[in-house]
Amino acid sequence: MKYPKLRELKEAVISLFTPAYTSKFPAEPHVPFEKFRGKPVVDNDNCVGCETCANVCPPFAITNYDDVEKGVRIIKRDYGKCIFCGQCQDHCITGKGVTLSDKIFDMAVFDREKNIEYQEKELLICEHCHAVITTKEHLHFMHRKLGPRAFSSILNLNLLNQKLKLAEGQDINVKIKDGLKPKGYVQYHLSELPPTGSCEISDQRCLKTLRNSSGRKTKGFFLSGLESPQTDDGVGPYISSNIRNTSLISALTVEVSLENYIGKINSMDPDVLVLVDCVDMKLLPGKHKLISISKIPDMTFNTHNISLSRLSEFFKMPVYLLGIQPEKINFGENMSNIVKEEANRIINIINSF
Repeated sequence: MKYPKLRELKEAVISLFTPAYTSKFPAEPHVPFEKFRGKPVVDNDNCVGCETCANVCPPFAITNYDDVEKGVRIIKRDYGKCIFCGQCQDHCITGKGVTLSDKIFDMAVFDREKNIEYQEKELLICEHCHAVITTKEHLHFMHRKLGPRAFSSILNLNLLNQKLKLAEGQDINVKIKDGLKPKGYVQYHLSELPPTGSCEISDQRCLKTLRNSSGRKTKGFFLSGLESPQTDDGVGPYISSNIRNTSLISALTVEVSLENYIGKINSMDPDVLVLVDCVDMKLLPGKHKLISISKIPDMTFNTHNISLSRLSEFFKMPVYLLGIQPEKINFGENMSNIVKEEANRIINIINSF
């Protein structure tokens, strides 16, 4: 027969006369340790309704719905689905919009509806096509981050006028006319291609630029299709939706507002971000060029967005624009054959990486 060692015997005696390590909750209040991951508490004043938390939430406990008629974005948080991973806190663009409480942890209820919270944010809606851009608080936050550089479009100037309240009515709204075109038209116009920094994606030098631009071992690059899926202006979503996601490449169709995906793209941490869009480069229809965002003029003809060069400052990685010359951009038409053929060629090239 083997007798217990003195050390084990000592531990057993100590354990016998030592109080239980676990708390007596719920009989007695429980105080979690510091930085315990409890309920995600939303600070409405610092939450801008940008959708970042919804985009990174693994169990989809955070969802949103845009009520265009009421002009509000309704954010639904179902804590019954929450796994307390902290992704919403880690990727909040303001850094203060949501914080996991280390005090609120007891969320057990008999009625699941009691674990659901709703939040509303005022939407910014295009006056021309009635598309949802983002929330007003989101755009104001970006303006504060960028400072005077943000006001490179008529939309941003109008928002500044409304905020300052130095005038009323029509005096604070600059109408879109002449070269300032509403959504659905080519957003970027380059009178001439930059002498350096542009190439075709099939060019080996172009591929080398993509793979080496971050200065570190390539983990992959992220392809994002911009604009709405109509006419040649929809070539961005057409390409991004046909890209196969691999260990090297990830693709996402953004359409209207790239601003709503800043947090999600940064959380994926690609080496390079490539935006695909319709660009008037004064080339033959269907021709494309890969252009560094730094080479694009700091302005926009779009009523929806901050200029790409300013927006790119929110991303952690180098940003490029894959521009395709359109043949037609009128509403209600299908993509032209020559642009679609070139788009398919680009898709085949990227899928062969």
